[in-house]
Amino acid sequence: MYRQRPDRRLYDHERRDDIARSGRHHLARRGRCDDARPDIHGQPSGLRCGRGLAETAAQPEHGSSHQPYRNPHAATSDSRRQSARCQRCQSARRNRRDRDGRAGQRGRIPEALRGARHLGETLRPQCLHNATLYYIRLRPAAPDRADDRVHKVKKYADILDSLRLGGNLRTIPEECVAEAVTDFSSNDYLGLAARPEVQEEFFADPQRRRIPMTSSASRLLSARQREYDALERRLGELYCRPCLLMNSGYHANTGMIAALADSRTLIVADKLVHASIIDGIVLSKAPFERFRHNDLGHLERILAKAAGKYESVLIVAESVYSMDGDRADISGLAALRRRTPGAMLYIDEAHAVGAEGPGGLGLCRASECYADVDVIVGTFGKAFASMGAFCAVSPVVRDYLVNRSRSLIFSTALPPITAEWTRFLLEKILLMDSERDHLRQLGHRLRESLQPLSPDFTITPSHIQPLVLGSAEKAVSFSRRLLDAGLKVLPIRTPTVPPGTERLRISLSAAMTTADIDRLANEISRISAD
Repeated sequence: MYRQRPDRRLYDHERRDDIARSGRHHLARRGRCDDARPDIHGQPSGLRCGRGLAETAAQPEHGSSHQPYRNPHAATSDSRRQSARCQRCQSARRNRRDRDGRAGQRGRIPEALRGARHLGETLRPQCLHNATLYYIRLRPAAPDRADDRVHKVKKYADILDSLRLGGNLRTIPEECVAEAVTDFSSNDYLGLAARPEVQEEFFADPQRRRIPMTSSASRLLSARQREYDALERRLGELYCRPCLLMNSGYHANTGMIAALADSRTLIVADKLVHASIIDGIVLSKAPFERFRHNDLGHLERILAKAAGKYESVLIVAESVYSMDGDRADISGLAALRRRTPGAMLYIDEAHAVGAEGPGGLGLCRASECYADVDVIVGTFGKAFASMGAFCAVSPVVRDYLVNRSRSLIFSTALPPITAEWTRFLLEKILLMDSERDHLRQLGHRLRESLQPLSPDFTITPSHIQPLVLGSAEKAVSFSRRLLDAGLKVLPIRTPTVPPGTERLRISLSAAMTTADIDRLANEISRISAD
């Protein structure tokens, strides 16, 4: 765009002269250049100490052979032209020329500015006054050399070696096909995924066999909406508020938190919330604090300290925590939300929907403080034996998310057949209170056996229970020995859980029997005694 060497500075008067020579006079209207970049104080480059481009252009630069362009729309009084360049501006320019001349380095990039990466980037050296603009165009970055690529590959290999030595190297497990193996790692809490007759019933309807297996577009572009609309309407009837489908729990949390929070929002999240919530917080770029797990006193102190500093506060927690299986105090969180001006309460019910509450609608729906929970997130990939997620929110928030949630806008929608399958299962799950009661009984039975083996960690009688072992090596070894005995329980390691709390995560299913629980408890006791 500018006629200069790639490493050549472009001073203000040269830029104005270049604009005048190229005939782009219309860009200088209203006393400034419309495409100008900001200076070090955030002002457009055509504005100098509150004055316009024509005013600063009135005095020609020392040594310049070009007649500067004069804006006919700007004031032309001698007093205003004379005040366009303050003494500090002239002094800064002289000092810069003297410095460059002494060193014989005119036109070179100062050492502090060599980290700039992009062409045309506006640089802001601390030594310059706000009236002096400093533009530079850097050469394009050279492509990676072969030795650089080798170095990067070696770096990745070193990271893998470090994970391997620490017992934290992850691999995709092989499919477990042995019928004698009981799976305690699945999130199929109601056992629906293990019932092929349910799938046969679904496809017995010829109309369902004609539903497309792919959406081939994002939700905002998809031509077919009937299955999505039908599922959202049914969920809205059950939750008494509008609902919106998402592709997964991860999509829901990253997209919604990033959309709901900004720099004027303080996010306060439980220390043990899921990684998708943490990633949503990072994407939002909002300030955030984390309170100790389920410690409402700590949360209250954080909210009191932040009072009046932010426009809004987003309190984030899970109703059932995915690694510990314990519950959040929904009533206590709602009370703090009511006492905090501008606060919203965001509850992730990924591991509660289907398995907890009347009709399997989760802990929030069953709470007396349901109206104080602003955002409820549920997933279909666990107890629902399907795929996807949803949020239950107010009408305004739903419309806002449709326009601002990037994970919704820019992702291909779930297949219509998946939405129809989820709606089919929803009607069955509403009637599975007996399975939920059985699941709770299994949780109490397992907890009686595990708690004596974990005296330093309180275990909640839940469909998720941890056996904390304290090291990755011990967790992996324990898991392998259980698999040899026909029991699949996978190890959970850092960074999924804090260091020192590496564990086995035991997931229960309503398809299991008390004999399965007793067999697992006996095998764990035997291995622990070795």
